[in-house]
Amino acid sequence: MAFFICIKNQENTEGAVAKIVSSQNNLNYLNPDQNLYKIIEDNSVSMQDLNLNKIIPIKFTGNSIVYKNVVCAYRREAFKNQIIYLRQLIEESISKNENFGDLDLWKNYKASLGNLLLNDNQINNLIPIDPNTQTEIKYTKSVEEYISSIGGNPLNILLLP
Repeated sequence: MAFFICIKNQENTEGAVAKIVSSQNNLNYLNPDQNLYKIIEDNSVSMQDLNLNKIIPIKFTGNSIVYKNVVCAYRREAFKNQIIYLRQLIEESISKNENFGDLDLWKNYKASLGNLLLNDNQINNLIPIDPNTQTEIKYTKSVEEYISSIGGNPLNILLLP
């Protein structure tokens, strides 16, 4: 189950899903202005699929969320840049929301991402060079899926407060 905070009057518009909220407590903390936002509860969505970035909410129609399946194809530099981008977003949000209930989860996720950046060999092994073509073999999982595969707790960036 998840709550989606959507921009009111933007029905059927891609990008109108502003945030995902995983609990009623977090929704209460955010307290979105209901004059500006529409709250949609979806009991059928898998938080696991959202957190692993296998699906993303792209828009809403009525009281339903429309999802898109995600297909990844990373090269080394793009994979590293995605990690850097995620860490920056997390840091900005953590510094502005020190009383958010799930703050420790975000700090741990940011640390996991940082550890991955510190180990170039890990990324190089993850995205090897094809010996025949001398080009990088594309990595077809999201950063979040990789973090999960090594025992980490991935989070969807739209869950940030």
